[in-house]
This record gives sequence, structure tokens and C-alpha cells, in this order.
Amino acid sequence: MICDRSKRWVLNALLSVLLGLSWQVSGAEPEPVGISKLKAAYLFNFARFVEWPADQQDEDVNKRYFCFYRANNLARAFAEITVGAWLGQRQVMVRRLAGLNDISQCDLLFTSESTPPGDGAMKGLLTIGDGASFVVNGGVIALVLQGQHLRFEVNRRVAAAAELTISSQLLRLSQSSAGDVDDE
Repeated sequence: MICDRSKRWVLNALLSVLLGLSWQVSGAEPEPVGISKLKAAYLFNFARFVEWPADQQDEDVNKRYFCFYRANNLARAFAEITVGAWLGQRQVMVRRLAGLNDISQCDLLFTSESTPPGDGAMKGLLTIGDGASFVVNGGVIALVLQGQHLRFEVNRRVAAAAELTISSQLLRLSQSSAGDVDDE
């Protein structure tokens, strides 16, 4: 199918970009800027492999909001690499949040906190944070720095509870997480 070929091409492009950017983590560029660019590329490409709930409609149906809380360097790097970008039929929009009191307009939320906001998964909100504890504490995706490599973990249970569908292609690239273990 054309869709499967397109997704494979995008996945291969994602891998090429991520492998090409990984040298910056230990390169001549200062770490915060290099790692922020790498994380920004991850975030944008995660969104390419996630389907949000079909009934998630707001007044900005032609926009996809990427929100950042306590992650100014990452927000800046993300804004730089996504100028004029679109995800499908939605334009990429960046918001820096001063607090977590109004995340209702966010489609994706990156936070530097070790715990995602709220008491559990929020419908239609892809939560991403730093460190393996983020998925254990109820986040959907955690970015984990292992040596000089940036990896990610996915909590499938939280993603399902948030009614997010994560592509099997992306799941195959992720490290295992607590949400991957089935209860017997």
C-alpha cells in the first residue's frame, strides 16, 4: 500500500536524521543546544507516528499544538526546526507554558518534570518527558540519555488510556517500559 510505503520512507528518514544528529550530543557544540536539537527532532517525528482521537476537535482543527513546560531551550530548538512545518493537514504551533493549569489546547506536552501533569492519562494529550521514571510515573514517552545515545521508552498502557494510537514502527524502535509488560 502507498500509505505503508510512505510510513516506511518517513521512518527511514527519521532514523537517518536521528543518527545524523546524534554526533552533536558529544560534538563541539555545547551540550544543551546539541541535545535540545536532537530532542526537538525526536518530538517532531514522534508526532508523525501518533494518531490522536478522531473526536478531539477544538477551534483550531488545522493546528497541532506542541507545548513546553520548563523546557525553554527545547522549545526554542523545536521552534527553529519546525518553522512553517505541517503534520498532515495541521500546522505545527509552539507554546511555552508558565504553568500547567491550561493544557487543554495542547496536543503534545513536553515537561522537564519527572511526573506528567494530572492524575492520569488525559484524552488526546501525548506527554513526553526526560528520564525513564517519566513513563513509570504515568507519562506516554520518556527520552532517556544512555551514554552518548538518546533513546526513548513508551508506556503503551498510558497511550491507550489517552486514546493515542502509536505506530507499531515507532514502538519497535522504543526501549521496553513498564507499560509494555502484560499482566498474567
